[in-house]
Amino acid sequence: MKKLSAFTLLIVIIMCSVSFHPVYAADDKSYYGDGISAKWDDIVPYLSVLYRNTPYISISNGKETRTFQFNTELFWDLGLYVYGEPDSVQFSGTVNDFKAAANGYFRAGSNEKIAGEYRFLGFSIGGVPITNSRFPTEIQSDGSDIFLVKYTELPANLKKAYGVNSFSNASYMPIRDIIENPNSPVWNFTTKINNKDVSLKEKLTQIGLFKNNAPTIALLDYGVVYSWAESGGIIRLFFRSGKNKDKYAYSTFMGPVNIDFITKMPKAFSEMKIEGGLEHKIGENTFYMKASDKKLSFDVALHGVMEDYWSSLSDFAKIYSYTRDNMTGYSICIDGKTCQKVNLIRQNSTVIFDSVLRGYTVDSSMLVPGRNTLTIGGVLRVDFSGNGGNRYISAPCSINVTVIYDISTPTVAVPTEIPQKTPLPTAKPSCTPRIEVERKW
Repeated sequence: MKKLSAFTLLIVIIMCSVSFHPVYAADDKSYYGDGISAKWDDIVPYLSVLYRNTPYISISNGKETRTFQFNTELFWDLGLYVYGEPDSVQFSGTVNDFKAAANGYFRAGSNEKIAGEYRFLGFSIGGVPITNSRFPTEIQSDGSDIFLVKYTELPANLKKAYGVNSFSNASYMPIRDIIENPNSPVWNFTTKINNKDVSLKEKLTQIGLFKNNAPTIALLDYGVVYSWAESGGIIRLFFRSGKNKDKYAYSTFMGPVNIDFITKMPKAFSEMKIEGGLEHKIGENTFYMKASDKKLSFDVALHGVMEDYWSSLSDFAKIYSYTRDNMTGYSICIDGKTCQKVNLIRQNSTVIFDSVLRGYTVDSSMLVPGRNTLTIGGVLRVDFSGNGGNRYISAPCSINVTVIYDISTPTVAVPTEIPQKTPLPTAKPSCTPRIEVERKW
């Protein structure tokens, strides 16, 4: 390939509005197919300020960090902004594949004699695998004559060719429910079919496997996940021809992954218990107060548990799970008050949090005569960082306390001796007035 003049190269850069990104580049005629080399000093005058000051990037895969240089060869030949090479994307867990093409830019196969294209060129400046727009269309079909095939049921030779084995999805099983969720971003992943962007949802609907806005298959039983991270997701599905059962094809769907679907959150729950207050306690969480009692006091304990299954997770699974390793803080709040001391116990599968609010007081002015029900609320909160952003989980709980407030007037005691009462005056009997009658005998 002839070197481009400065003017022509500038036109290519202007026309190439898609910003492709970095890895490593070397002049290799058998790999790039031209043997013409370009050094960093040759291309830097034509780069934007951002790239001109970024000759390399560093990428971490969670275990180690590597540096990838700007691919001067791809920029000189095709005007593409790429860091590293096609093989470099494997560092981030992305599986690259090669397809023969008559006018393919790359060379592969035995002695690098086959011309074709790689699906991914390298990394972007942000560390995301860059899709090769020249990669041949995968499936030329309207979907009426193809069937979805489980990757475990592929012929042995194709499993080898596609880099598939029975454990391909094992690493992603801890977040299977996230990936297969009806609201997962995976259904909006796209691929090129007949030079048109087609979503995974559209493709499955086309072959009758997506109905009532939900899939009818367990996706990870069929598709192989090659990447599921903050930088994006990649899943490959395999198809068999209905007319020719020996003919197979595959399609790779890619797209962005929302932070909420990158890492699995642990489960947590909490409960509260009333302690103390024995002077007034008459039953479980039930107290009795007399009119003369001004205050009731007891302690409120909160017991919280976070289930992270830490001891049973593989190192790879921990990358996709928030665990105790990612905790940046925790707190227990009872009745709106943050407890100053929280006891923490790490067990194999759980982390236990305990705290007590001392001297919770119920004032008689808060009560009405008779039965009173008070609800005390509490919450355990655990904060995390990393794995796609700052997150937290909370486990609220509440407990009801019954207070019987008796303000009835006490009964007056009857004396043992009854005092003598002063006798009332005797009433004179009523009589008819006496009439004197004079008689003569």
